[in-house]
Amino acid sequence: MALFLRLLLGHILGDFAFQPGRLVRAKRTGFQGQALHAAIVTACTAAALVGDLDAAWPAVLAAGLAHLAIERVSVPARNTAAHAAAWQGGEVLDLVQRHAVTAGLAGDGSCSSSTRDCTCCRWC
Repeated sequence: MALFLRLLLGHILGDFAFQPGRLVRAKRTGFQGQALHAAIVTACTAAALVGDLDAAWPAVLAAGLAHLAIERVSVPARNTAAHAAAWQGGEVLDLVQRHAVTAGLAGDGSCSSSTRDCTCCRWC
């Protein structure tokens, strides 16, 4: 659970705390704004996993690329009448991919990165 919460913290920081209004507008105009936003989310996720990044960097990169793909689909859809559904769908997809990353890294979820007991998972 701690791994998922750290991934979620990085996502929340990048998606809300470090997304000023001008970046929101840039995302609406095209790929460059969306890519910058995804890079910020990826950097925040990496920061949330500091200390464990040596093992987690492939998952952080995968989460960042997934976030970019979700933005590429959901941002244009938000300019339609189905705005709320597009936003909610994008958020749900973000959570699903973070669960997938967590499952991929932590196996059965019993691993503790503080003990480095690598027999239980792929996280250590």
